[in-house]
Order: sequence, then C-alpha cells, then structure tokens
Amino acid sequence: MSDELKPDLCATVKLEKVSSGAERSEKDVPIYKRRPPHPIPPAPPSDPRYEMTLSEYVQLQQNPTALTTFGRNVALKKIVLTEIEKHPDMWSSRNGQLQQRFYPMVAVEVYKRTGCVFSTKSIMNLFKVIKDTLRLKLRFAIVKRKMSAVETEAYLWKWELYGYCRFFRSRTRHLEASLKREALNDPVVHTIDDDDDVNSDVDVDAMIDGVEEVYEDEDVAPPPPLHAGQHGNLSANTSNTQHIPPAQYHHHQSFGHPPPPPPQFHPGYPVPPQHFRQHPHPHPPIDANMTAVNANFNQLRRVQQHQLHVAPTARRTEQPDTTRNDSGNSTKVDAIDGSADAGEGPSSSTASSYNKTKTETGFEQEMASIAFQVNRITAEQPDKKAIFRRVFYETVFKIEDCDFKTPREFFLAMAEH
Repeated sequence: MSDELKPDLCATVKLEKVSSGAERSEKDVPIYKRRPPHPIPPAPPSDPRYEMTLSEYVQLQQNPTALTTFGRNVALKKIVLTEIEKHPDMWSSRNGQLQQRFYPMVAVEVYKRTGCVFSTKSIMNLFKVIKDTLRLKLRFAIVKRKMSAVETEAYLWKWELYGYCRFFRSRTRHLEASLKREALNDPVVHTIDDDDDVNSDVDVDAMIDGVEEVYEDEDVAPPPPLHAGQHGNLSANTSNTQHIPPAQYHHHQSFGHPPPPPPQFHPGYPVPPQHFRQHPHPHPPIDANMTAVNANFNQLRRVQQHQLHVAPTARRTEQPDTTRNDSGNSTKVDAIDGSADAGEGPSSSTASSYNKTKTETGFEQEMASIAFQVNRITAEQPDKKAIFRRVFYETVFKIEDCDFKTPREFFLAMAEH
C-alpha cells in the first residue's frame, strides 16, 4: 500500500468509528430526549412594547379585568410550557412552595412575548392538567395498547402539545415502569375503538380554567398569596389563590403607553381571529367536561354517588361493592361527603346537603382530582391500594354517622378510634 493511500484509509476508519459511536450514544439517550420527528417552532421573541416587572405583575393580578384566560388557544399553552421548561427546579421538585416561586417569573416572561397577562393560578392549573393528561396517555399506550417505547413515543407525538411538555417525561419514569409491570399482568390488548382513547385534547381545553391545583407533595400546604412589596424576594410565595374569572384583556394603563395591538406570532403558533381576546361573560360558561378529569371519571362518579346514598344501613352490614377502573383501583373516593369541611351541618342532613353541593362544580372538581391522584399513586405504588380503600371507607362512614362541626373534631375522633 502506498503512503498516499494511508491517510485516506485512516480517515475512513476514524469516520466509521465516529458514526458507530454516534449511533451507540443515540441509543443510550432516553427516547423522549432524542431528536423530535419534526422541527418544533420556536416561541415568539420578547416584544419591546411589552415590559413588566414582578412588582407590576403582582399589582396587576389584583385586577381580574386585566387577566386573560387560555380557553382553547393552543399557541398560548405552547408558550407557557416553553417558559416552564426553562426552570427545571420548578417542575423537577415535589416541593409545592419551591414551585410557587417560579410561576410569577413565567407569567412575566409570557407577557413579554404575547402581551397577555395570566394569573399564577391559571398557569398552575394549565401545567397540572398537562401533566395529568400526559400520565393518562402513557397509561393508555402502555397498559391498554401494549405499545413499545418507540410506539408510545410515536403515539404521544400525535398530541399537539407533546413537543412542549415532553421534558416532564423525566419525572414519569417510575410511573412508566409501574405501567409496564401492570401491562404484563394484563394480557388483553384493547382494540382501537375503545371509547376512552385520550388522543383528544378535550380534557386539556375543558379543565385548564376550572381545575384546582393539587400539590404533588401532600406534606406541603399551599402558601399564602404574594402581596405588593414582597416582589423583590423570590423566595416568598407568589400564588394568587383567589378565583380569577375569565375576562377580556385590558392593558395596564400605568405602564405608560396605550393598549398595544395583538402580538404577531411565529407561523408555527396558530392565532385565532380574536387574537387571544376573550369575550366577557357575566357568568363563565361551564364546559360539559369541566367537572371531571376525563369521561371515565364522569361515569364512575355517577355510579358511586348513587351507591353512597342508597341503602346506607345495608352497606354497613355487608362488604360494599367497589367499582374499579381498568387499573384495578377503587374509585369509592369520588363519593367522599363534603361534611368534613369546616362549617358543615349535622350528618342527618347529609343527603340534602349533598343535593345542594353537587351543583357546585368546584367541589366536584376537587373530588375528581382526588380520585385521579389516588389512581395515579396506586398505579405507581400498588401496595397502597388496601390502605387507601380502608381509610376512605372508614372516613366516609364516620363522617356520615357522627355530628362533626369541624375537621378537628373528626381527626380527634379518628385518632381515638
């Protein structure tokens, strides 16, 4: 072999080694961190016309007429998720108080890009619903369809928002491992015409402005709202916990310039004709699906509500039937009576008080959210099913039988029991 060919041969060998090394490194990368199947449009840049400090944001949050709601605007949701991804300490921690520090920062950055002001509560609700929907889709793909990791990833990419929330897959690894074990114990592969396919985004659109935030760390209580003057300390809690009704966006006049025109978005972010403006309603419209996380919980709740108020004596003398969902988890939790809250009346009026409160969508949403969290926890930790089942049954019947006026009286009675 001539000396002239040796360099070319060495270069070829090195190129092959680099290529094989790249292939191996690509396989070692988690599938949710690999290159997306199609380019993800970037978020619009900051607009110099929209400037806001944390202090101004805190003050503006106190004016509900200046706040915007998400509605079904996918473009705004993508921008919010893009900003959330920039703060790993926000979504990788289970500490609710730590998470609270970042929501005002996200809201300010979203305003700088869009000119729209969202309450911290709205952003929290959006992120919670996105996380819950991602978990539902993972369960559907892994447990019901028995999809492989590659098939699951392809299925998730059918969801328009997946490219903007896939970063949260790093927090669902334990859940996915539990779902794979569950799939091995269930050999049935469900067909494509299942009525509980979560490919639709109805759950996300319907629940964002209605569901209450549930802290993933149950030991951490929701922090108090941030007041004007505390903005300089980012360690302070910054959640505005009051209810913010959907309202038309009005620019804050104290910023020193007239109301700006609607922002221009990247072509990848579709903008509806109303340009993010919400038509004011004297009463916010309630979507038919807003009272549940998904259609399955709607049906299960109706069954459990009927069982809770029919033949209560018979339930105490024999083992009650428990409706279960496809994961084998008890859903009796949906029927927990509201008398555990402070200020509830005597247990003799339980049925009448329930008829009064069942029209209150906030209470129903809280019960649906509790049911969802119980199902999620038991999916990750199946050994806790028996504990949940016994605790909830004893709680429901104890509240029904006794005349508790406050939660303190209830907990003292349970401690003695």
